Amino acid sequence: MKSTMSVFVALFFLELFTLANMVNLSFCTGNSYVGCIDSEREALIKLKQDLIDPSNRLASWVGDGDCCKWAAHDRLMLGGKINPSLVDLKHLIHLDLSGNNFQGIQIPKCLGSLKNLRYLNLTAARFAGKIPHQLGNLSNLQYLDLSDIKLHVDKFSWPSGLSLLEHLDLSRMNLGKASDLLPVTNSLPSLKVLKLSESELHQFAPLSSVNFSSLIALDLSGNYFDSSLFQFGSCFFGHHRLVFLKLSANEFHVRSNSLQGTISSMGLENLTSIKTLDLSFNEELGGQIPTSFVRLCKVTGLGGCHISGHLTNQLGQFKCLHTLELRDNSLSGPLPPALGELSSMTNLDLFSNTLNGAIPMSLGQLSHLKHLDLSHNRLNGTISEIHFVNLTKLTSFSISENSLILQVNPNWVPPFQLDTLHLRSCHLGPHFPSWLHSQKHLSVLDISNTRISDTIPRWFWNSISLYESLNLSSNQIYGEIPNFDHPLPLVPSHGVLDLSNNAWSGSIFHLICKGENELANIDGYLKLSKNYFSGDIRDCWVNWPNLVVLNLGNNFFSGSLPISIGNLSCLQLLNLRNNRIVGIIPVSIQNCSNLNGLDMGENEFVGDIPA
Repeated sequence: MKSTMSVFVALFFLELFTLANMVNLSFCTGNSYVGCIDSEREALIKLKQDLIDPSNRLASWVGDGDCCKWAAHDRLMLGGKINPSLVDLKHLIHLDLSGNNFQGIQIPKCLGSLKNLRYLNLTAARFAGKIPHQLGNLSNLQYLDLSDIKLHVDKFSWPSGLSLLEHLDLSRMNLGKASDLLPVTNSLPSLKVLKLSESELHQFAPLSSVNFSSLIALDLSGNYFDSSLFQFGSCFFGHHRLVFLKLSANEFHVRSNSLQGTISSMGLENLTSIKTLDLSFNEELGGQIPTSFVRLCKVTGLGGCHISGHLTNQLGQFKCLHTLELRDNSLSGPLPPALGELSSMTNLDLFSNTLNGAIPMSLGQLSHLKHLDLSHNRLNGTISEIHFVNLTKLTSFSISENSLILQVNPNWVPPFQLDTLHLRSCHLGPHFPSWLHSQKHLSVLDISNTRISDTIPRWFWNSISLYESLNLSSNQIYGEIPNFDHPLPLVPSHGVLDLSNNAWSGSIFHLICKGENELANIDGYLKLSKNYFSGDIRDCWVNWPNLVVLNLGNNFFSGSLPISIGNLSCLQLLNLRNNRIVGIIPVSIQNCSNLNGLDMGENEFVGDIPA
């Protein structure tokens, strides 16, 4: 019982996750309760003495009380150093020091004395120097994460005895000179997950024998490999257990490397267990998608790989496929009717290709589809209710920058509930789309340049506070913005409100100055230019300290520029051109220290420009 209790005392205090439930389960047997061991309480107090705890989260770690009842926290944000008393926690099996700030000290050698440790996570804890070889003594270790630490490794022999290690993450560590990296990891018989992303790797030395039979996940993204990597087909890719092949950004990443040639020449045909493939951002890759990939469930990234050719009816063979991401390639030709045969499809991303022709009506048969992005192609023709008939799970729909006409019955009620809708530069007007009234979860809406020539119905304004990003620009929307009980739709996460280049009139400031306390954290863009807005610019900008872009140009705003404009300390662009603003430019504008664009032309300002 002492052993079990000791393990969870350490868990309670050293993990960055709240483990109170685990503590309660482990310290009690029936109605009996076992308090913490004196030596371990003393070890924790000594540990606290050398830690920097700016938020005083460890205030309860004092006295002779039961340390099992000391406060637990999920993010301590500690600094300082690790007291060697840590080794007195002899039964510790799980140690997570990730995300703390140990200010460049070396990883303590004493960690190698925690012989029962099974889990060790030091990621982003701001250690530096070399990895102590004593970590190789942790013979029971199953999980090791040393990612995001500024460590340089010349020799990598120390993990060779970690026969139980299943998960090893050395991402963003400088491993460029570790010539023994591959032989050592190859010798780990239990290794299932190996993550080496952004580790300055160029190539691997040849192996005489291969033992990666347990490997199911490999991440080599963000390195400098070229196509010679696939000479190791028998090493990484020659067995049948590898399930995730992300030659970009998943379990087997070679994303953002320098791979060349065609996809068909990469020797991946024998990976019969592969369900996920990601080759994105390898700009020298090209060719067509091999039909041997029909067993794939996720082609999560072939973006930016110069993949060419047409999507033919062979696409219908990919019955298992539920994710296909082919953005930023050179695909051409029409979308095939066989698209509707992808019965498992949930995510289809063909953004920025040169696809043309009409969208097939069979699209409406993809009953599991959640995310569809066909933006920035050359598609044309009409989209009607039939294209959406069975898309009951659709949440994100993007077809911007195509020559598409959305033509639906005025009383149409879509079968889906969207959170994201991008229709920019499609033909949606002349009337404002009444079917948007049925969409209760929309937070991102872009219907700019869609030929709308109409007023905005009252029901739309009543839901406007739900939007994180709203773009109605470059239409012929007219009328005044009504006065109602909630503020502008901007939220604290890069919010956008763009009403520019329309025919709005009247005042806008009854909205801008409403809900003052709710707007204090706004971080985004407010674009109202090229309309007929009028009235004085009100003095309420103190509530907008995080605004990045403010464009009021080409309207009929009048009065003087208020002093509170100086509260826009994050502002990068301010455009007031071609209004009727008078008076002096307030000295407070000097507080807008991040401005890199300022246009006040064609107004009636007087006096000097503040220096």
